[in-house]
Parts: sequence; structure tokens; C-alpha cells
Amino acid sequence: EKKEAFSGYEMIEEHFSVEGKLPALMRFLYQLEVKDRVGRMVYLNMERKEIRIRASRRTVLIADIKLNRIQKL
Repeated sequence: EKKEAFSGYEMIEEHFSVEGKLPALMRFLYQLEVKDRVGRMVYLNMERKEIRIRASRRTVLIADIKLNRIQKL
């Protein structure tokens, strides 16, 4: 989390990752930005990775997200 202040307002930059299937990730991103208006997405990177769970391999989709929020001080 990074904060910057501008004439009575504060911009907060948050960077986080989430894992899931594409439709679920798209719903989550839409919920954050459009429905709940938590902040504005300024960076998104999706990457597929193979992981091993016990004896099996599984492919997961990981979204790396940077979100900016502005709030009044």
C-alpha cells in the first residue's frame, strides 16, 4: 500500500494477487471497479501457472492487480 496526498485528498495504491477461474476473476474485478466502486484498476496481469497438489498437477490462473483509491482527508 502506497499513499500520496493532494490538496485535501489522499490517493492510496494497493497491489494484490487473486487466484481463480477466468469467469470468477472477471466477476470479482467487475464487482470491485464497477459495482462497489472500491477503486480504479490501473494494472492487471493474468498468468497461468501449473502447480502440484499431492500427486496431481493443476493449472491455476493468477491475476496480479494494482488498484488506486482516492479519499478525502
